[in-house]
Amino acid sequence: MNIIANKYQNEIYFYIPELCLILKEKNFTENLENFLLEQCDNKMKFSLYVYWIISSYKQEKDDNKKLKNFLSILEMSLVNGINLEKNLIIKNEILNDKEIYKENISKEFRANYYNICIKFYQALKNFCEKLKNFPLKERKNLLNIFLNNQNKKISLLIKNETIKDASKLIQGLYRGYLLPFNDSENVLDEESYLIVKFNNKYSQCLSTKARVPCKLIFEVVKVKDLIDYDNYILDDIIYIGRQSTFINNSNNNIKEEKINIIKEEKEKYESLNEFIYNEIKEEENIIPEEENNNNNINNSNNNIITNIFNFKSIKEKIFKKNKNFNLIKLSKENRSLSTGEPPYSFNSYGLINFESKYGNPFGEKFLEISKKIKNGSSYRNFPSHAIKSFIAKANDDLRQESLAMQLIKMISNIFIKSNLNLFLRTYEIIITSRNSGLIEFIPDAISIDSLKKKTGVDLNIFYRNFFLHHFKEAQKNFIESLAPYCLVCYLLNIKDRHNGNIMIDIQGRIIHIDFGFILGISPGNIGFENAPFKLTKEYINLLDGINSEPFNYFITLLTQGFLELRKYFNNFVKIIEINGKNSDMPCFIGKDINIILRDFIGRFHLDKKDEEIKELMNNLVKESINSWRTYQYDIYQQLTNGIKP
Repeated sequence: MNIIANKYQNEIYFYIPELCLILKEKNFTENLENFLLEQCDNKMKFSLYVYWIISSYKQEKDDNKKLKNFLSILEMSLVNGINLEKNLIIKNEILNDKEIYKENISKEFRANYYNICIKFYQALKNFCEKLKNFPLKERKNLLNIFLNNQNKKISLLIKNETIKDASKLIQGLYRGYLLPFNDSENVLDEESYLIVKFNNKYSQCLSTKARVPCKLIFEVVKVKDLIDYDNYILDDIIYIGRQSTFINNSNNNIKEEKINIIKEEKEKYESLNEFIYNEIKEEENIIPEEENNNNNINNSNNNIITNIFNFKSIKEKIFKKNKNFNLIKLSKENRSLSTGEPPYSFNSYGLINFESKYGNPFGEKFLEISKKIKNGSSYRNFPSHAIKSFIAKANDDLRQESLAMQLIKMISNIFIKSNLNLFLRTYEIIITSRNSGLIEFIPDAISIDSLKKKTGVDLNIFYRNFFLHHFKEAQKNFIESLAPYCLVCYLLNIKDRHNGNIMIDIQGRIIHIDFGFILGISPGNIGFENAPFKLTKEYINLLDGINSEPFNYFITLLTQGFLELRKYFNNFVKIIEINGKNSDMPCFIGKDINIILRDFIGRFHLDKKDEEIKELMNNLVKESINSWRTYQYDIYQQLTNGIKP
């Protein structure tokens, strides 16, 4: 197991759900338990993944109590440091008393910090659950209050006096909430991202019939950078007046430059700080009393000032009370950012500017939003500083969504390794409990439903009028994303493909989301959508018709992608088999896993030769084009949910 851990570190993170599910089996359990515990001891991020995954699969009335028992052992190990104490005994012959004491401090802080992270994500879940009980007009204000409180908690973590003698790594961890990404860049715990500040302005409450998800935008920095916190952090008092002061400074000059600017700006902003602080005192009664019990809050003037200026409602009250007070502009948020590039210029990011009869239905670009947040951030000089956005969900089981995305990531990786021009937009899904989690927000994209409501035209007309003389590039992007998503929908048997679950991004690529119906299940279990994949008349028109060169290119990509995926069919089978055994996920519950696997393997047509696959793809396309049932399902969604067909 240790050889596997060292050689396949990325894959271990990718297969954590399967490793946790195997714990229910009788064979190899002891070795696997020890392996997972050892990994959890060494990596905080890994332990959070395992803790949440096992919690989401653990059932109170489950006769097989292995998951419950393992979860108890894991909690004892992480919170009480049982396994770490064993390590100390082994090291006792080598370490002196002072070093052993430091090890014990690390154990204590590790357990403490682990609980801090668990409590934050639990608080986020509870907040989203309660939000649905409040009127729409009050939700944004409540979200601001919640995020403001979290920013204060992070500020208090950073100022915690008890960690000043701890190791640099512990001090780094205590500067934010751990965000356990599962990607190749963040394999080791030292490379994990921490949430260091939430942005109130761009975070928002979303709305569905049953839930109130929250779109959160926040700043993140890697732990390894936060170890050198003092070399990069900028004082709040400085960036209130001078946002771009340190952008181009070298690391060696930061401290000296900071001292000079503090002297220069201190007198200028002293009255401003005092004014704002006095004004917000009376507003602090909106913060729960438990947040005000810590005496350190009143000693963090600068952080409070920064957070309050992100708190729109309070800022407006300050302005109304003192209309004549000469406030200095805090940012350029209300000004347009000119890139200096001509309209319709394509680059790796997409269209730079928009000048069409439809305006810009995609809204403000995430890159511009990130620039604005970064320019006003005291963390902007950290090399790994980035802006991230996730949708927090409660009362929503994301395990099946996570399984679908895991399979889509596998498909995407196969396409990448094969150098095929096939694009799938994968995104992170972090399960935090059985009925809550985080889903990475897809920026610069809009659902086809929303696009049609904003423009009043179908995709074909929109592309030709919006992208104009870059239409061919956008059309090519559409084809190179449509083909792989057709394969995904066919192989995983994905249903509920209405235009609220299909998006178009800023480069013209199609993106599917929301995988609540996979592997044969469908809304109402009536199986109304029976086409292999969604291929509507407007898609065909956008491809210039079935006899066109773009359409032939689409068929070619389908064939190439399918041939490549057939080589790896057994990898997909293993994942589905492990997840489907005694599972209560919607796609498995009440179904025979052997029948599911039989149907899944059958869709690969392993009996056909490679030269027969193009004909197979042509037949699937013919079956999908203008499917009467696909069209009627779109009409049904329009009548029941107002989703444009």
